[in-house]
Amino acid sequence: MKNILLYDLSNDGHHFIYNSTVMNKIKSQYNKACYYTATDNKDIINELRDKQIEVHNIHVTRKANQYLSVGYRTILLIRMLLFARINGFKKIHLFHLDSNIISLLCLLPFLLGLQVTGTLHWFPTRKWKKRILLFLLRFSMVNKIVVHGDYTQHEFNELLRPEHEQKIVNIHFPNFPIPQVSSKDNTKEVEEKLAGLTRPFFLCFGGLRSDKGIDLLLESLAPLRGKSFTLIVAGSEGYFTGNDIKQLAKQYGIEDKVFLDLRFIPDDVMDYYFNACDAVILPYRTLFSGQSGPLTEGAARNKYILGPRHGEIGHTIQTYHLGNTFEAENVEDLTDKLQQTLGTIHNEGSTLPSNNTYAPLISMERFIHSYDQFFASNG
Repeated sequence: MKNILLYDLSNDGHHFIYNSTVMNKIKSQYNKACYYTATDNKDIINELRDKQIEVHNIHVTRKANQYLSVGYRTILLIRMLLFARINGFKKIHLFHLDSNIISLLCLLPFLLGLQVTGTLHWFPTRKWKKRILLFLLRFSMVNKIVVHGDYTQHEFNELLRPEHEQKIVNIHFPNFPIPQVSSKDNTKEVEEKLAGLTRPFFLCFGGLRSDKGIDLLLESLAPLRGKSFTLIVAGSEGYFTGNDIKQLAKQYGIEDKVFLDLRFIPDDVMDYYFNACDAVILPYRTLFSGQSGPLTEGAARNKYILGPRHGEIGHTIQTYHLGNTFEAENVEDLTDKLQQTLGTIHNEGSTLPSNNTYAPLISMERFIHSYDQFFASNG
């Protein structure tokens, strides 16, 4: 057996759960598994070491919610590759290949003699970035990549020659289990706040980034202000703040229909929101090209999902009949589909038919087994 070095600088939220789940499963295939990362969270370091996963922790200078520049990411990647060579790691897995595509092209000589694999969470929307990734795959600078969905796998296979198609491995993003907690205080408080609000509940869950389109959703709900519903917006502030949301809701005359819970949402509260809602709304812009955690959470609970028609999300909703889709960034179409969603919930309820064929694809058992096979097939 050989050694493997696993690389990711981010460990927030489900990001770390994803990485640690994979590492814990595949460590038995190697003499030594080491996680090269940057974190101030001692619990993360201790958890990995308890699982016999070595941790090489580095310091990265950045402000909260600030993206690292390409130049800085390239420097950090050089340091990681030098660490790999000095310590005898021939196999490297990049858990977030998306943020290293340009850096890898700049560092081609450093990749010689190494077996590099990666996980790609988003399908590249820029043509030049797509060309770089295809170049890296064709010349085996990156040996194989994991993608999250049929659409992304198909798009790459359309661009690659048949002999390279085996380099794209589809592992569906899983529904992570909710840790068991003994206290119900967190959910009880939320339950009490929602008790007097009007159903149905539309859930818009996740950090308030620009590409997630919360402003478009609020605008699209303005023509429906006379209907009965409550929009639950739950997640951390980001590009949009709580004040932004309140001002937009007031501008569109729906301030009495919007419930805000703007913070990092604990797992048990997240579970409550997804179980309690009648529909999951994904008002994403065209820039959003990856798979969606809220889609996965909703699908696992058989909830009706309304999302954009393009990319992996649109393909998933339409192929597996998870709900309905709209033209991204088209407010009028989103309004129309929200009205249809209200009608569907009123007539058929908020849960999908019991023959949901997508749920088995996103089970943790399937996810872990698929990653186990992915690493085993790479020697």
